[in-house]
Amino acid sequence: MDGSLWVCQGCGYIYDGSLGQWAENKRCPACGERRFALKTQAEMNIAVQSLGVTGLLIFALIALVKLA
Repeated sequence: MDGSLWVCQGCGYIYDGSLGQWAENKRCPACGERRFALKTQAEMNIAVQSLGVTGLLIFALIALVKLA
């Protein structure tokens, strides 16, 4: 139990690996897919930070369009 995260490639559902390893033949409880990628906590932190930056850039773009 290393704290890795299993992320569904279909819908983005995240299973916390510290609760026990995700079985390869198990289906996603959210969408039914069987495609999961093993991610570390550091990789997930980078993904979350990237989403935050993207959100800020979209907000800034909308604000610039409204000012024009």
